[in-house]
Amino acid sequence: MEGNHRQAVQSLEIGLSYNFELMESPVYHYVQACVQKERGDLETCLKTLQQALKLFTKDKGNSTDKIAVYLELIEVNKTLGFNHEAAKIMQDAINEFQNTPNEIRIAIANADLAINRGDYESALVTLKKIEPDKPHYNQARKKLAQIYFKHRKDKKLYISCFQDLVDQNPSPENIILLGDAYMQIIQPDKAISVYESALKKNPRDAKLASKIGKAFVKTHNYNKAINYYETA
Repeated sequence: MEGNHRQAVQSLEIGLSYNFELMESPVYHYVQACVQKERGDLETCLKTLQQALKLFTKDKGNSTDKIAVYLELIEVNKTLGFNHEAAKIMQDAINEFQNTPNEIRIAIANADLAINRGDYESALVTLKKIEPDKPHYNQARKKLAQIYFKHRKDKKLYISCFQDLVDQNPSPENIILLGDAYMQIIQPDKAISVYESALKKNPRDAKLASKIGKAFVKTHNYNKAINYYETA
């Protein structure tokens, strides 16, 4: 990733030698900030991102680029321990992108910020509002699941998040996530049933066959475990 950012900076530097107006491009500063962050120079990175945000106007930069700058600003402020400033920037982003297609991205970032400060209730409220037909629904459900599992110790609600994903889209990937969740709460019998339904959709999935084998080991059914391991 760092190499990609450095190559981007080099390309921008070359472009800058032909067109000094690039210096006023928010994307130019954003890419520089990404490299500074990877180098560990967070204070310089923060200043560069602040400059990038100032350069956004109706004529310079698009909303996707601006969200990227907002999210990096929030992340860097969090890392530096500037939680109040991170919260302020988040509120600015919420206000700016409310009722736009990018609203969900900001909502998920806001939930992450709440989790970071230990405000799990606020994170739950935010994530629950993201409906199945919205972008990033899967991401929101996975984050909900982790809160229920790690912080609420609620296995039932933890499983329900992955069941919701399967109900909305019974793809092999989502079914496997549900099986993994059952394994996480040490219910291998249910995991096996779920995994096998996924295997019917994709019978050549060797990695899934291996998962089923491991689940059978947990139930001490070693003969079936061996059969699945041989399939894998």
